Amino acid sequence: MNKLSPAAQTALERAMEFSSPHFRQLVRQMIGEALRSAVAHTQQHRGNDVWTCDADELLAIAAELEAH
Repeated sequence: MNKLSPAAQTALERAMEFSSPHFRQLVRQMIGEALRSAVAHTQQHRGNDVWTCDADELLAIAAELEAH
């Protein structure tokens, strides 16, 4: 298995604090899908194949999910 980037490793470790090690692959898939969905919701096309995501919007999604 390839080594994860520091950002991906941090996200996985944080998620694993709330899950059993037996579900490691499922947690990885869930994090990946959640990130892709959040980016799809917040991305904006700036032209010339440049896309941006609003960090404030992504953080607001995270805060809303945590508070729910």
